[in-house]
Amino acid sequence: MAIKSTSANRLIALIAASKMSDEEIQEAKFFLHTTSLQDFLRHVRTARRSLFGEEPAPIAVVASTVPETVLSADVVIQLERLLVGETSLTKAEAVRLLSSVLKRRYPKTEFPEFNSKDGFRRWLNQVAEQVPLGELLHVAASIRNTRVHSQPDDWIDPDSTK
Repeated sequence: MAIKSTSANRLIALIAASKMSDEEIQEAKFFLHTTSLQDFLRHVRTARRSLFGEEPAPIAVVASTVPETVLSADVVIQLERLLVGETSLTKAEAVRLLSSVLKRRYPKTEFPEFNSKDGFRRWLNQVAEQVPLGELLHVAASIRNTRVHSQPDDWIDPDSTK
């Protein structure tokens, strides 16, 4: 199963790099499960201070921050390749097509407006907060396949035939 969270992927990579045994990982998971967020953040701050001498942001600020869904760089690159690199679409055209399909599939969802100044990748991250990653990749691949296997003049929206 793919993990959507970049921070979870980073944590898993850190655990893998630590060469902890399965038993140690189980103990750590139990600790995380039974420890409050405030206590866990306090432990992390103490460890940072002893390792790096850093003084991170106050716990209350960190604890109240709602994490955003952030796509991994690999996923963003894959989406950009599917929608722009392999289709000859501009980013604005790719946004229009992807938005069109997603709005039909999720009619009650408000999708972010694309702002070229903020960038295509940021827009993809914002969309990923609204749509499951698998669905986003599926729609992008569908647009890519329809575009690549059709003549540019007769391109149709992949959902218009459903």
